[in-house]
Amino acid sequence: MGYLPILINQKTSLKKEYINGDCLASEFDNMFYNTSKIHVIYTGIIPFYKNFDSLEHARIVSDHIPIWFKFSLN
Repeated sequence: MGYLPILINQKTSLKKEYINGDCLASEFDNMFYNTSKIHVIYTGIIPFYKNFDSLEHARIVSDHIPIWFKFSLN
């Protein structure tokens, strides 16, 4: 249909605890763009959980991490 996801193989939800140094669980959050109208320049996540002393405290804010992308219009 001409739409692609901005993130590929990027987990966006937080586990309840770190396991083997990883705290991201599933690829739930994404945005899809029309490839004929938008050119993706950069994509990413905002790992806000790193600013907390525990995942428990970070999960009070959200159990999902913010996603973003920079784009230009075709």
